[in-house]
Amino acid sequence: MIKLNKVIWTILAPLSLYSCMVSAPAEPVTEVRVSLDESVAIEIAKDNGTRFITLYSEEDYRKAFLDYFKSSMNEKKIIIDDANPEFSITVTKLELTEISTLDTVKDERSPDNGRVFDIAIAKGIASGTITNLATQKTETWTADRDKKERLTSFQSPAQIIKGENKDLNEYRKKDFDKNEFVVIAAQCGQRAATAVSKTIRK
Repeated sequence: MIKLNKVIWTILAPLSLYSCMVSAPAEPVTEVRVSLDESVAIEIAKDNGTRFITLYSEEDYRKAFLDYFKSSMNEKKIIIDDANPEFSITVTKLELTEISTLDTVKDERSPDNGRVFDIAIAKGIASGTITNLATQKTETWTADRDKKERLTSFQSPAQIIKGENKDLNEYRKKDFDKNEFVVIAAQCGQRAATAVSKTIRK
């Protein structure tokens, strides 16, 4: 099996590069020390049209989430220190859902007008708590990511090579990558780190 970190990095690297090019406020420099419960429950929901979510295991999704959650927290100066924490962080669960729906081409100039495609929708949501150990105040956080397959009339690489669909009126479905839910889990991890950082430093 392809290493998960390599798979995720290949997909997320362009986004990371772009974010570095966009001006943003400086990250907080004060370190915060936390403990982290890594026993993340993974909940999988799917329907009869499932094509992607079962390609990886719950442990694969847990690893992708935690790897990116922890690395993103480290970038935000939130340091895991179980011996001397200021806050206690739990990840209650990561919910991953794949559902299928129908999408119809609505383009009167296209020979595919009225054609119906099966479309996959991917959703991920992570949730948990943060406890300030000095005050014993506990707050909840959530982080989510969703995505859906889409229809496009742009030429595919194969159509360009063959000189097909020059009028851009032939529709096809832009499929998910087979690793889509691994990436969704990782992105939930990144967004969870942002949610945790904002809650701690508000």
